[in-house]
Amino acid sequence: MLLGALAVAVLTAQNQPVLGEDTVKVSDHVWAVMGWPNIAIIVGSRATLVVDTGLGPRNGATVARAAARLAPGNQKLFLTTTHFHPEHAAGDAGLPSGTILIRNAVQQREMELHGREMIDLFAGRSAQFKDLLAGATLRTPDIVFEQSRASSAASMPNRSQARRAELDCTAF
Repeated sequence: MLLGALAVAVLTAQNQPVLGEDTVKVSDHVWAVMGWPNIAIIVGSRATLVVDTGLGPRNGATVARAAARLAPGNQKLFLTTTHFHPEHAAGDAGLPSGTILIRNAVQQREMELHGREMIDLFAGRSAQFKDLLAGATLRTPDIVFEQSRASSAASMPNRSQARRAELDCTAF
C-alpha cells in the first residue's frame, strides 16, 4: 500500500510543470528536485552544479533557491543542461546572473538552430506553459565543450581564459 502511494506521488510530480523546492538526497553530494523534468543538484566543497532548469525562468529561480539552500557557502554556481528542449534549458534566466553556463557544442548548435522554435512550440501547448515560458531567453554559454573539459579550455581565445575554465570545472 505504501509503495503504491509513493509510486503515485512520484508519477504525479513528474507530470507537473511547476517545480517545488523540495529535494531528495540521492547520494552524499547529489540531490534531485523531482518533477518535470527531474533536476540534479551536485554540491561540492567550493561550487554547485545544477543539471537542467525546468520549464521557464520561474522554475529556474525555484531550482536556484533549492541549490542555494543546499550549499549556502558556495560562491560558484554552474549550470548544464541535458538537451535543448525548454523543460530542460529554458529556465536559465531564473538563475543568478553569475551562474556559469556549460553546454556541449552539439547541444549549443541545436539551441541556436531550434531553441526559439521549441520555446514557441511549447508555449503554444497550454496557457500554463506560455506563462511559465514568459521571459525565457537563449543565453550564450560561458563554456562550450566538444567532448571533454580539456577541449573546452583548448578552444578559449587566450591562455588565461583557458586556465580559468579548467579551474572552474575542477572547483567541485
